[in-house]
Amino acid sequence: MTPAQFAANMTKASNYGFAKQNNAIAQAGLDFQEAQGSNFDRAEDSQGNAWPAHAPLTIALYGPHPLLILSGDMKRAATGGAGAVFDIRVGKKKSVVILGISKVAIPYAWKHQHGSGRIPRRQFFYLPRQARTPLINGFRRTVIAKVKADLKWP
Repeated sequence: MTPAQFAANMTKASNYGFAKQNNAIAQAGLDFQEAQGSNFDRAEDSQGNAWPAHAPLTIALYGPHPLLILSGDMKRAATGGAGAVFDIRVGKKKSVVILGISKVAIPYAWKHQHGSGRIPRRQFFYLPRQARTPLINGFRRTVIAKVKADLKWP
């Protein structure tokens, strides 16, 4: 699931009329960001394909290092640290969820995510399949707790 698909689903959920879901949306966004760390560890795209290895020139310039983790800045941004973008804009009629990585703070992130020229595609910013069920279950628990609290149910 891409960040755009995830954000669209969270935007829909935040617009339900029975209860504003801002806490559930915020927690789901944090869970999404946390799941990104495992993407760097697995070194594979959303389809399970291994990322292309480093080019010999990259190894000559920087030495051997984990794929996409030279300084750690991109992984930190993907997992909610400096350079992360996560915003919930709540309106009276519509809410919007924004999730991503700042193109100003980490300008090379999207070159790696999508591939660009000599840089091969190494997709790292997506919700891995094994993280979806726990995220949905957590979202469900938070929504139910909110509804119970709003309606003063036991």
